[in-house]
Amino acid sequence: MSRPRCAYQQTGYWCGPAATRIALSARISPPSQQQLANELPTDENGTDWIGQVTRVLNNHLGTGWYETKEMPNDPPTQAQRDLLWRDVVLDIDNNYPIVANIVAPANNHPPGYPNYTTRCDPGHAGDVNL
Repeated sequence: MSRPRCAYQQTGYWCGPAATRIALSARISPPSQQQLANELPTDENGTDWIGQVTRVLNNHLGTGWYETKEMPNDPPTQAQRDLLWRDVVLDIDNNYPIVANIVAPANNHPPGYPNYTTRCDPGHAGDVNL
């Protein structure tokens, strides 16, 4: 696996295309953010669901490796956190960067996240929806 290439979002709502491009860049020469936005599809409201990212990653890599993992409990149970950790480690150990979509209420954000509902951070690439 080559080192993923960092990419800034080209619009304020292309976090999905930017993160997908970063993950793909570890394995292939990725398509543009515009092409990925079209494939996901992403519009001014963003990408509707992390499963769309999963589909596009698998399509471009010709694999079924990527899976969408959702954590419906807020906060997640210890078993859910443990499974997430094992999945992330497995992905990284097998040279598959992850794209994570973290959606949390304002009163339960992960440490370091701003006080609004979503954060797009193209500097971190995953296939896990928290």
